[in-house]
Amino acid sequence: MDETARHRFSVLLYDSMGQQGFSSKCVRKRSKRMETFSEIMNDFVNYFNVVHGFQVDVISAGSSGEGISKPFASDYDFIFSPRRIICVDQRSDVDGMYVMQNEFSNTEPGYVRLVADVDYEDGEGWYGRLTQILCKHCDFSLNNYLSSSLCARFAAELFTAGNIPQRFIDIQNHQMNGPALTQSLVYSLPFMSYELTVDVDLVVGLQFYSAEVMRKWRNRKRHHQWPSTHLQREIAEMEEYLVPVGLKLSEFQDIEWRISYTTAERKLVQNMQDEQVRLYAALKIIHKDFLKPLCRNFTSYFIKNLLFWVLELTPIWAFTSSQLYDRVISALCHLKRFLKSYMFPNYIIPERNMFLGRMTPVECKKMSNEIQHLIDRGCAFLFSSQKLSVSIQLAYNYPDRAKEYALWLMQIEEVYWPMMLFSTKKFNMNSYLEGASTLDIGWEMLQSAECSQLWFQLLELLFCDGTMVDFLLPDGFNTLFRRLKCVLS
Repeated sequence: MDETARHRFSVLLYDSMGQQGFSSKCVRKRSKRMETFSEIMNDFVNYFNVVHGFQVDVISAGSSGEGISKPFASDYDFIFSPRRIICVDQRSDVDGMYVMQNEFSNTEPGYVRLVADVDYEDGEGWYGRLTQILCKHCDFSLNNYLSSSLCARFAAELFTAGNIPQRFIDIQNHQMNGPALTQSLVYSLPFMSYELTVDVDLVVGLQFYSAEVMRKWRNRKRHHQWPSTHLQREIAEMEEYLVPVGLKLSEFQDIEWRISYTTAERKLVQNMQDEQVRLYAALKIIHKDFLKPLCRNFTSYFIKNLLFWVLELTPIWAFTSSQLYDRVISALCHLKRFLKSYMFPNYIIPERNMFLGRMTPVECKKMSNEIQHLIDRGCAFLFSSQKLSVSIQLAYNYPDRAKEYALWLMQIEEVYWPMMLFSTKKFNMNSYLEGASTLDIGWEMLQSAECSQLWFQLLELLFCDGTMVDFLLPDGFNTLFRRLKCVLS
């Protein structure tokens, strides 16, 4: 494919990503709405303060928190962070806070141990009980360490205990995936044969501050001024989190905690320009359709770190609509080099090899060969993805219809999000805790003028093709939820 044809195809790919809702404006708006949703969720977990004696902050994480995923495109990830626990490099007394000290010695990069004081003066309170229950003494040290494995198990029990049986919601798949408890919420109504499934990952995250880690990140040599000095400074001052999982290959994995730079990564995504956001979206689709089937442990987190490396190592002028395909191939070439060397450096902590404990050299070699096969096929391999094929052909054959479709999707999101936020905010938590069904609570909310108006606007948009009568048929709710999930995933 010559340069002119490659540039034309890049513009088509750029347009197709935009028509699916992957623009910097849409991403920032989704991320902001997820922040609002998390703030509302904070009110819902207040009963933890009454039942268990502690308070937590709820933080949206992953693709949904960054805004790169549409409402039903992936699972929802939430970090539950205890408000009064912080982890720092040098322990000191802070009023009202339980302070733990980071210990980096004899751990792999990206992991720490937490030295806890089991004689904390609040020993009769929840924080004192936590350290007494979850701490381990190790032969190699006189310190007491907070156990990540015990904490993950303890948190899973709390998350599960918060589930109240509901008539039309079946909570399935209580399984641990790394530090997170994965739950599948299956919504089914007696007059529906269609089940709407929402996957949620819940994880405990302790507030983490380490000047040393961020100093190394800020001071490393960069050639293309990404991220900007101002953004680096802003990220360095943010709190991050420690999640309860150790390196699988480590002898002491049950007392190791992994550093999670959720807030830093979200900030980097929010500050991407339009072409970079669309590159991210294209890479995520390629990951889902071509790479994830080769190895289930090759998660989208690898793709996010790959993108960050591409952005840092590529001059800003190379990110244009006419060079999007070139950047896709460049990213795949970077990934191939990581696979061949069996070293995937974490973007914030490059010394951490993300392959360790997740992928074997054999799996890396297999994926490297597949990537080379994709590159050899040129742009044709993108048409093997149904999502990319349909959107590219729509942008090429019917550009006006493609623009109308993009506007239609945007209008649906503009109604869906206010409706979801309004419904969540007005949700009667007391009735829920007393055992009322979510269907009854939902019906109560639907009787409000604002909520019913939003619902009718959504119905009007989803059935704008003149098939509103389908919604009135016995199978109408099936049609409604199928369409809703189709357009928002």
